[in-house]
Amino acid sequence: MVVSSITKMFVGELVETSRVVMRERKESRPIRPCHIRESYRRLKLQGKVPKRSVPRLFR
Repeated sequence: MVVSSITKMFVGELVETSRVVMRERKESRPIRPCHIRESYRRLKLQGKVPKRSVPRLFR
């Protein structure tokens, strides 16, 4: 239950930031993957992306 709440908040913030990116680029169509990638990059720079507690086994 807790993880789903945190995930929902993160996705909401990701979409919100994606819309800001779209406004800055003066685009009005649906959110595209390039908007989400830029949004994720910005959130990561702000320190809002959770870090891994366990390292990956395979890369």
